[in-house]
Amino acid sequence: MRTSLVISLVLLMLVIGIGVWEEKQTEVLCGRYVSAAKELRIMAEKVDWLRAEETISAYKADWEDTTPWLQVLINHDDIDDVTLALTRLEAAVAAKEQGQCYEICAELEENARHIHHRDNFTLGNVL
Repeated sequence: MRTSLVISLVLLMLVIGIGVWEEKQTEVLCGRYVSAAKELRIMAEKVDWLRAEETISAYKADWEDTTPWLQVLINHDDIDDVTLALTRLEAAVAAKEQGQCYEICAELEENARHIHHRDNFTLGNVL
């Protein structure tokens, strides 16, 4: 009986520890893409399309590298929303569409924030 209790407590602590670690990982990742949206919005304001193309390509490649392990932790639809926003933003930058860039940057920022919000280690998300 005592052994079962110890094993249960160890497993509970392990699950809580993994949950906290996962939340911190997604917080850092999502913060990166919130910052990316802000950075790209500034580049669109300055009409710095060459730098914006390089930047969006780098962020998109990084996102594609991150997606496989992220899909283990997070709902695929939320990941797809960020992927789609990055793809649309890449097209808007290539077309030099300033208005679309503003709109899609806002969408990317919101989608990135949503991932962390849904993954936040809170009682509401656990239940």
